[in-house]
Amino acid sequence: MNNMFVLSKHKDLLLNILEKYGTPLYVYFTDIIKERIMNLKEILDQNFENYLIAYACKACSLLYICKYISSFGLGAEVVSDGELYIALKAGFERNKIVFDGVSKSDYEIKYALSQDIYTINCESFDEVKVISSIAEGLGMDVNIGLRVNPEIKLQTHNYLKTGTKYNKFGIDFNDAIMILDLINKIKNVKLKGFHFHLGSNIKSPEPFIVAIDKISKLIHLAFKKGYKIEYLDIGGGIPILSNKEGLHNYLFPILEFIRKKLLSNVEDLRIILEPGRSIVGDSAVLLTRVNYVKNVDKRKWILIDAGMNDLIRPALYGVFHPIECLSCVSNRIENYSIGGPICESSDVFAKDIKLPTVRRGDILAFLRVGAYGISMSSNYNSRRRPAVVVIENNNFRLIKRRENLEDLISNEIV
Repeated sequence: MNNMFVLSKHKDLLLNILEKYGTPLYVYFTDIIKERIMNLKEILDQNFENYLIAYACKACSLLYICKYISSFGLGAEVVSDGELYIALKAGFERNKIVFDGVSKSDYEIKYALSQDIYTINCESFDEVKVISSIAEGLGMDVNIGLRVNPEIKLQTHNYLKTGTKYNKFGIDFNDAIMILDLINKIKNVKLKGFHFHLGSNIKSPEPFIVAIDKISKLIHLAFKKGYKIEYLDIGGGIPILSNKEGLHNYLFPILEFIRKKLLSNVEDLRIILEPGRSIVGDSAVLLTRVNYVKNVDKRKWILIDAGMNDLIRPALYGVFHPIECLSCVSNRIENYSIGGPICESSDVFAKDIKLPTVRRGDILAFLRVGAYGISMSSNYNSRRRPAVVVIENNNFRLIKRRENLEDLISNEIV
């Protein structure tokens, strides 16, 4: 199921929804989320007996969406106390929650320990010592993993790379070897696994295979040193793949390598994946209304009511989201650039794209905005964050109201 199919099927419904709730407006389609989850589960079921899909809540932490995802038995990957709080409210089982994050504060560690979650993946030996100290104060033991930086070359946006050399993330491979000897001396810390995360939108499976090959050496070394390693967490980074065949072709080399390299020698090792964008990325559209169409130096600009505060990915990463006009009636095709209302020159969503003739009041739909759209929205320029609607079984409901003006100052003290 793809966004163009969704738009053609639900065009009239979308136009009715926005008349009720206004624009800008995020609309999620649970059918797409379900399809992505079921495709992934089916492929993993064919390859592993012991695995965990830990949904990366950072992609979209809306409570309704997280509750829907948890209903399929998935776990959660969180990187803050706020995400952990939402994951628990959404019904994710504690023994399926993984806490990641490069700079965990003491209060976040204490909260995670108090909730008895599955594991905390550590990014330095100093963090291991901090966790040990906090756990000791609570009178408890703690299960941890080590996040190792495999230093892999990647083809993706520089801001999306987290497993390459000189990133702030993870532990250097050689340091990880030394840490294995140091953790043995900390009585209340139990090393249960290894973790790596290469980044987002990894275009081919090869970097995963190279990273797994590197980490497998650490796993075998840890066993020799007496550790009982339970899991390998290979992070996220799977691109959005709209059909099961494409997902299978992408994952098969990775899963086959894991089976041959690790599972043939390590009994009952749990494989953890942390997909986020690949589950929710193309499950939502952002609807926006055209305020003006004007000419600037022979270029036609469509100026809309959605800004980079509503969808920052084009400004931050230079990403282009496909754009369709839901209300255009002309057959004439013209070239347009599209900008928002924010007082920044980077508040631009597209340049020189072709659309049917656009008029004031027309409705545009930005596609594939389900991940890092609403979750990265802000109040910049003191703009109210948009409402969110979900379409489920051809019915729609509001799951997050549009902020009002009072919300902008509700937490301030004057």
